[in-house]
Amino acid sequence: MPVTFNKTTKKWVADYSDKGGKRHRRGFDTRKDAKAHLLEAESMIKNGSFRSEAERMTVGDLGLIYIEHSRKRVLIKEIDQTTHLNYVAHVERYIIGSGDLWTSQKPEMAGKGFAYPLGNFKLKDLRVAHVNRFIDEMQGLQLSMSFIASATSTLRRMLDLAIERDWLVHNVAKNSKRLRRRVDDPVSRDNDADDENDGDVFIPEKVEVAALCAASRAASGPVLRFAAATGLRGSEQRALIWRNVDLEKGTVRVRRRINRLGQFGQPKSHAGRRTIPLAEGLVNALAQWKEQSRFNSPDDLVFPNGRGNPQTHSNWRQRLFQPAWARAQELNPELINRPLWRWHDLRHFAISCWIEAGVPLKQIQKWAGHSSAQMTLDRYGHLFKSTDHSAAIQQIESDVWCP
Repeated sequence: MPVTFNKTTKKWVADYSDKGGKRHRRGFDTRKDAKAHLLEAESMIKNGSFRSEAERMTVGDLGLIYIEHSRKRVLIKEIDQTTHLNYVAHVERYIIGSGDLWTSQKPEMAGKGFAYPLGNFKLKDLRVAHVNRFIDEMQGLQLSMSFIASATSTLRRMLDLAIERDWLVHNVAKNSKRLRRRVDDPVSRDNDADDENDGDVFIPEKVEVAALCAASRAASGPVLRFAAATGLRGSEQRALIWRNVDLEKGTVRVRRRINRLGQFGQPKSHAGRRTIPLAEGLVNALAQWKEQSRFNSPDDLVFPNGRGNPQTHSNWRQRLFQPAWARAQELNPELINRPLWRWHDLRHFAISCWIEAGVPLKQIQKWAGHSSAQMTLDRYGHLFKSTDHSAAIQQIESDVWCP
């Protein structure tokens, strides 16, 4: 049907029907825009990518549906409450830009609207360029790369949900720009990026980690050394109990984690349930720590606070990590101008050491708790030594073709 002009609304109307016979009408200020929309819609109907929901549903509508979807996942224990609250923050504060739910939890953020929310875009009209600008605007607020990556990941999940429900065909967020976290980003350095969405991997040098652990107070035990050797996420280490540390076999079993609300739960995925070997020196340090600790029963935490309760990440960072780094710099002047990295970078350090030691990729994947070897390669592939196979090829030629 051709474009027509509605004298009442003063709009040019694109009028068409989908394959199911349902009629669609949309008004535009100019005939050119209406004609362009009509041609696009007819093309999408012809190739099967047309979705009527994408024509009328906005990103904001989808965001509210996603929040409700996330809330239901909490009820059936697919995700924990903190993950849900992170989604709410991303959607309400930035993706939609209304901040209603978010500011009810963070009153100090009221009135501080985000400059480029995506909430008013129709799903059909959302483009990669819009997502890239969304990312650029967040970077302009000096938000950490890990937070921006996490918020963008939430947007991708929202659009994936729309695809699952057959409201959309393509996820434009999957083609958005790749984020690169700066090593000297002070905001990024201060985040507990336990979710792995932290952009490029930063790996501390061995001399830095050794100096940090050596400068740690004896009263805190082998907390830092354990983190740097096992690669446990902070949430997993804070939830660790003695029952899951086998000092005779020299292994640690990861069976649970703790969120920032103090709630214990299963590891992030099935792959998160894993067993990691411990070196003899660390086993001895743990045995000594257990012997002198008041909390050494099987169900006691390995690294609790003074009352036997779980530590918080902020407490570990402010009372252990930062003071130890300050002492390390005093004892090692060459470290004075080096920035402090994150706790999570100790995990990257452990995995890099396994790679350097020649541990097979599949084993590293299991120890790291990654869902696949590809995930390990995507994150740490640049650390694996490139092998020159020319000698092997030459040997084959000698054996087969030139005996």
